Amino acid sequence: MLDDAEFDWVEAAMARAVEEGVEHLIVGTSLPWLLPHAIHNLERWNETLNVRHHGRLRGRLAEALRQASDLEHWAAFGHSFERLGAALTAVARGAHGRAPSTALVLSGDVHHAYAAELVAPDDLTGRVHQLTVSPLHNQAPHPIRVGFTIGWSRRARRLTERLVRLARAEPTLLAWEKQAGPYFGNQIGELVLTGREARFRLSVSEKGATELAEVLDLSLAGA
Repeated sequence: MLDDAEFDWVEAAMARAVEEGVEHLIVGTSLPWLLPHAIHNLERWNETLNVRHHGRLRGRLAEALRQASDLEHWAAFGHSFERLGAALTAVARGAHGRAPSTALVLSGDVHHAYAAELVAPDDLTGRVHQLTVSPLHNQAPHPIRVGFTIGWSRRARRLTERLVRLARAEPTLLAWEKQAGPYFGNQIGELVLTGREARFRLSVSEKGATELAEVLDLSLAGA
């Protein structure tokens, strides 16, 4: 997702912000870092086959699937996924000074809205969240709604975890859980920061509705 020089800049900027005493570290990335588990696992599985069998038939088939299905998120680039995770957990542990109350990854571009929180490793002082809100005027087709809803299900998660193990993909020490969602329709998200407190508010209008209605007011961190 980023080359080494770009990642060095991101990590240095994050460390500098913490050293300056920010209460909340905000990272913006158009594509979500933390995805629905089943989709994350499918992308990790695909990347493993692509890299391991590069130049051979299985690798070419994996690459064709990647392009046809737009498997382009952080999960499809395992090294970048893990490096961003290491940078965020270092911040949340207080490696660069007092840990911010939250480290927030803000994203969109996946046809729905949701909130997820990192739950492992469990030695973090600050809380790490993925907040995803897709654009206004963005009505997801029914198959996409079904796919993302299934992507958060426990059964799909277990099934795709088996695929990852069969492919012998590199394991991750990171784990996350959905806090809210998925929500579909036109969406506006609001991040409310007051000292070390943080809230995520989401308003949605489904197809045919003339007004947005608040569907979520989620606490991300206490005082």
